[in-house]
Amino acid sequence: MNEQLPLLIQGFRGSETNQDSATAQLQLINASKEFIQPASQLVSAANAAAPTVGDQAASMNMNQAVKTMTTALAELRTASGKAEEMCISLEVDAALDQLTELDRELEEYRRAADSGNLVPLPGETVEASAMKLGSTSKNVGSAMAQLLTAASQGNENYVGVAARDTANALRMLTEATRSVASTSEDIEVRRQVIDSARDVIDKSTHLLEETKRAMNDPENPENQARLNQVAKAVSSALNSCVNALPRQRDVDNAIRQITDSSQELASTKYPSTDRTFQEIQIENNNAAVNLNQAASDIVTASRGTPKQLAESSREYSSSYSEFIKSGLTMAGLSKDGDTQNQIVGGLKNVSMVSSKLLLAAKSVSANPNAPNTKNLLSQAARAVTESINQLINVCTVSAPGQKGCDNALRQIQGILNIIADISKVTVLEKPRTTMQ
Repeated sequence: MNEQLPLLIQGFRGSETNQDSATAQLQLINASKEFIQPASQLVSAANAAAPTVGDQAASMNMNQAVKTMTTALAELRTASGKAEEMCISLEVDAALDQLTELDRELEEYRRAADSGNLVPLPGETVEASAMKLGSTSKNVGSAMAQLLTAASQGNENYVGVAARDTANALRMLTEATRSVASTSEDIEVRRQVIDSARDVIDKSTHLLEETKRAMNDPENPENQARLNQVAKAVSSALNSCVNALPRQRDVDNAIRQITDSSQELASTKYPSTDRTFQEIQIENNNAAVNLNQAASDIVTASRGTPKQLAESSREYSSSYSEFIKSGLTMAGLSKDGDTQNQIVGGLKNVSMVSSKLLLAAKSVSANPNAPNTKNLLSQAARAVTESINQLINVCTVSAPGQKGCDNALRQIQGILNIIADISKVTVLEKPRTTMQ
């Protein structure tokens, strides 16, 4: 009772001061609901104690106070119940109010970061902050999905709960953003993380507004399309927010480098060299071993810290570049057009599966418990190994002199087959000759 009464008084004052604030109205409704139970217990206790009061005047005053309190509680229960029935849209409005406040906080963090005054809280570290942002972004995504489902079904109660959960998840995202920005020494990272989070808040605001519009006009056939479009924008903003993490940027840089190299593979220009095909082939084999090991390290690092994944991504990018360079050099040393096409095609395949590997590792790192992500990562790693082996086989068969040997062997095998056929005919004809 002593705890709830100040909250109720605060709720009344807040509602009177901010009559247009949905948050203030909801706080009053919630404070009223929370006050009723302990107040009812107080009334019951007073009724039980009344017969034990010896002073008749005091007893009458107590009985009158109990009656007054009972009537007031009944009125409060009725009023709060009616208000709760009418406050479904207030939940969305309150969530919008909270998002406005969160954006203000992020703006303050941005100014503090620019001035060098944004410092970590006790116990905050780079790794813990990054993992916190990754997990909270998933919570936001889940809350958004619930909000979409509720809006699609036209369930007002569910919409109110989902809107509140969305606002709470975005509150956690804002706190994680501050944590990441404060633990980073790179001013650009600070700015990018905070700006990305503000974009998430902005897109989420649009989604809540669209949800409110859909609830007010449930028969509009365009509701679902608009909701889906805004939800995609929120999802994209969340991805950008996570990608702004320092360690995630290293993975993105590796993916970008692989993408750029795939464009080089489309060119008909090959690196020049004074070395022999055999020397380059040995170099390519060594690069293949390193790349395969780097792929294995990526799988291991995806289950570790963001820092480990960043280091493994840089190592994979370096090994990949060496493998591609030696492969293109071998293609240039080959004088056969078909062979060149096979080598370049193999390199393109390695490029494609390498991008898939890094994307899968990034997904596992961001959300280790997501279904099927680890299986996709293992499949991507196997695909890298298989594509490397296929290319090594192509290069081995394409070595100078190897084709000539293969052609000679095929010719010899063809002659042997002819001789074998002739021998069969001769053996069959000999009895006939004898019989003649």
